[in-house]
Amino acid sequence: SAGSPTPRRPGAPVRPSYEALLTAYHEAGHAAALLAHCVKFQHVAIFENGTGTVSVNRETLDRRRAATRCLCGPVAEARFARCTVDSVLSGPGMADLEAAREALGRRDVTDALTWAKRLLDRHWPAVRALAEAIAMDGQLSYQRALSIWHATEVP
Repeated sequence: SAGSPTPRRPGAPVRPSYEALLTAYHEAGHAAALLAHCVKFQHVAIFENGTGTVSVNRETLDRRRAATRCLCGPVAEARFARCTVDSVLSGPGMADLEAAREALGRRDVTDALTWAKRLLDRHWPAVRALAEAIAMDGQLSYQRALSIWHATEVP
């Protein structure tokens, strides 16, 4: 009938919602930090309730890198959303802020935020490609993330 939506063809791309993209960028930021520090993970996933996760078996990062990984998610989300990092850290990124504080053993995470911003500036094309793949598929294996990482990294 006229005006009814066309069913999606199997395998046809679907444009992800803005909320899915926000979460995908957040999780892609965490994944990029792990990839930059050569830490393997099982997969990255986002869920319909607006949350996401990077499944890591055992993290072997020092305090500085662990704090950076925690903050790369909120920093990537803020960059995508064109909002302040503080606005993300006071809302959806609050748990990441607390995890960064715990990793550093102190409340002041200014240095870790600088490190996270530098890491994401350097690897932004990879973060963007990872986020797009996560948003389209809902999850991404480590191997696929690594392939995307290598394909988008500049020497």
